[in-house]
Formats: sequence, C-alpha cells, structure tokens
Amino acid sequence: MSNLKSFKMKLFFLFILSMMVNACGGGGGSSDDERGGVNPPPVSGNINGGLTGRIFMNNGWIIDIPTGRSKRIPGVYWDDYCYEYNPTEDPGHDFLCTTSNPEIERNSYTSYYGTPNLTDEEYLLTVSTCKYGRGTIPDSDCLEIRNIETGALIGNRLVRDEIINFGAKYSRDGQYYAFTHNDIHAYSNTSFVINNKNHEKITSITMQKKDSMPFDWGPSGEIVLTYDGAIYLTPPYSLDGVNIFDLTDRPELTSPAPDSGQDPVVGIAGNLRISPDGSKIAFRLNEGDQSLHSASNTPWIMNIDGTDLHRLAHTPESGSFNNLFGPLAWSPDGEYILITEGYHVTGTNVSGGSDFLYAIPSDSRDIELNKEGNDGIILIRTNYKVDNQEVLDIFYGGSGFWWLP
Repeated sequence: MSNLKSFKMKLFFLFILSMMVNACGGGGGSSDDERGGVNPPPVSGNINGGLTGRIFMNNGWIIDIPTGRSKRIPGVYWDDYCYEYNPTEDPGHDFLCTTSNPEIERNSYTSYYGTPNLTDEEYLLTVSTCKYGRGTIPDSDCLEIRNIETGALIGNRLVRDEIINFGAKYSRDGQYYAFTHNDIHAYSNTSFVINNKNHEKITSITMQKKDSMPFDWGPSGEIVLTYDGAIYLTPPYSLDGVNIFDLTDRPELTSPAPDSGQDPVVGIAGNLRISPDGSKIAFRLNEGDQSLHSASNTPWIMNIDGTDLHRLAHTPESGSFNNLFGPLAWSPDGEYILITEGYHVTGTNVSGGSDFLYAIPSDSRDIELNKEGNDGIILIRTNYKVDNQEVLDIFYGGSGFWWLP
C-alpha cells in the first residue's frame, strides 16, 4: 500500500512539472521571444518566415535565405575583406576568408560588380580597370562570364578602352546581355548596347547626354530604362523605347498640395526592376530636398503601361533618418519585394551603410515598415560578412542584389 501511495505521488509530481514546463514555453524556448528574439533560432531550420531561395549580391556574396548563411563566389579578388569562400570544420565558424591571393593580379584601381544569369549557374562580371593604362594608354574595362560555384572564366572576356558602367545584365533567357558605356572623355554621351553571350553586338544606341541609365530586362526581352527623369519601355531585344512614365507629367508628385503631407518627388532613384511575369515595375523615387539630411526615397510600383502608380511602403516618422530605402528585387514568384532600409539606425551609423533587409508583400499599398511582422512583412536575418554562427538582423546592403530560386 505504501508503494502504491509513493508511485501516485511521483505521478503527481511529474504532472505538475510537465505543466510548469509547458507554461514556460517548453524548456525555456519562449525566453528568446520575451527578449525580442535576441538569440537566433537553430540554423538547421528556416529562420526567415519560410522563404526560400538565394540572394545574389553584386559584390560576390551568396546568401541562403532559409538559413541566412553567407558565402563568397570564388575566383575573384572582390575586395580586401574576403577573397573567397573557404569551408571549415571549425564549429565556431561557417567560413574563413583570406585577404590576399598571389595568383590574382589586383591593383588599387580595380573593382568588380556581378549580376546573375537567371537560367544558369553563371554570372556577368563588370571589371573596372581590368587593365591599368600608363602614359598615353587609357585604362581598359572588361566584361566576363564566370561560373558561380567555381569562379572559372567561361569563354573570352570583352575588353573595352572605355568606361563600362556598373550594372550590365543578362536577359531573362540568359542568351543576351545589355550594358551602358562612355568613352574615356568625362563628358561623353552614354551608349546603350545589347550583346549576345559571345560578346557580339546585336544593337546599340547613343543617347543625347551623359546619364547613368539604370535598366532591367523583362521576361520576353523587353527592357525598361530610366533616362533624363523618365522611364522608357522597349520592344523585345530592341532599344526603340516609348515613354511610360515622366515626372514632368506628374504634378501631383512634383508639386503636391500643401496640405497633402507628401514631400515633392524630385527624381528617379534608379534600381528599377520588372516583376517575374512582366506585368509591373518596381523602382524608387527621390523625395524632398536631397541636400538635407531629411531627404528620402521610397519604393513605388506601377503597371508595365504606367498605370496604377502607388507607393509600396514608408517608414514610421521617427526622426531625421527615415525612408532611406536602398536596392530592391522581386521574389521569383513575384509575391514579395526584397528591399533594404536604414531607418532603425541612427546617427553616424546611417552613413556607415548599416541596413535592414525586408521582404514586403508586393501587393502592399503604402504600408508602414516594421520589424514585428505586421502586414506580412518579414525582417530577413543574415550573417552576411560575419564569420560566426550567429544570424543577425543587420544587413550591409551593398549596391544591389537578386532573389534567385
């Protein structure tokens, strides 16, 4: 009888203990939530809201979205921070970086900018000052096609004694690429060129002035580009564009009513992208006095024909540094816009380039940016440029990226 009583007491104790554990979130698992998610979840699980795919950075980083882990494309001396991705057995690190490689000649004038082929494991690399000129010999810029996994050069490189502007891009089918360039004279007009993968010119046009001309390819070979305060759309694999958006025709943007609460739009910030299905364009507009710290730019979306223009998102009014949106990209299924923003960072850290990376539902209309997951927004966690196992929220944005499957 005493043994039965002792057994019942043990069962009662175990029951109470299990209730206490469940109430505490199971082994203390809720403590991270109570502290705002200070400790990242296990990297073996999906830490970014179930999102999948990879982020291709223009400076050679590849970020796996489910784990947030980073690696560097090998074969190119991208910068002094990290030559290439080096796997390691050390449990405290995901990768190690070497800061020099004697097999690669790199001078202080050389810089690199990569854009991916959406149909293959290769990328297009713009090399500024691939050959350093001396005396009367001008510098040369190059375009190269390289393998993402191995870094190996594919075919020959294109060498031009001209200034090849950063941002050369593959067509969606991966068979052509486009780029802009200027000759060695500082005030030369900008030329726009379409080449095939053998670096043979298909068509080109020289504009009437020097302009940066950001552009993007659509799924059928059409191109959208910005030039002189307007956005143009071309037929497939052509440069004969038509104007679909012009700030001079938008007084509601450039001169809003005084009581509207809207800052005047003063320019197109660039980095425009066509949606995967070719129906919409996302881009940023500069707003307010760009000479002041309060100047801002925000993401906007419109239909491919220029209709239904609307702002995608804005930040809370939280001091001088707000609405500092950066590069953007569509998700492969078109459901999200991936974009950086720096409003959480204050003071001198803003100029340091510390950003947060967000996935915003692409059907949003002027929603308020947040890191709590409201309105379907997902704050992306990465260990970009961090060589340990902690997965961070801060994302050092770089100059552009693509969301790959």
